Amino acid sequence: MDRSLRLLIADPDPAGMQPITTMLAECGFDVVGAADSAARLAALLAELRPQLIVAGAGATGDGWIDAVRRCVAETPTPLVYIAGDDDRSLVARIVETPGDRK
Repeated sequence: MDRSLRLLIADPDPAGMQPITTMLAECGFDVVGAADSAARLAALLAELRPQLIVAGAGATGDGWIDAVRRCVAETPTPLVYIAGDDDRSLVARIVETPGDRK
């Protein structure tokens, strides 16, 4: 596995962001930054040009998912969401296309 990937962590919940940031850094990944808001995520994407975003998706709700989606649309970057539960509606919401929502 290539652990030289430049990762940007994004989660509005500091309690959720800190453990994943620490774990990935301890595993040898290059964690180049952490964003706790959409504005910070957009700024860090433009500045740091990470190769992958690891974003928390738990109790943050649709507003966070939409904000992350907008940031990635402006600065295309591969994205992986992580969640602490198995909420199937959350997964469906993440993978839907913005125009799919009714």
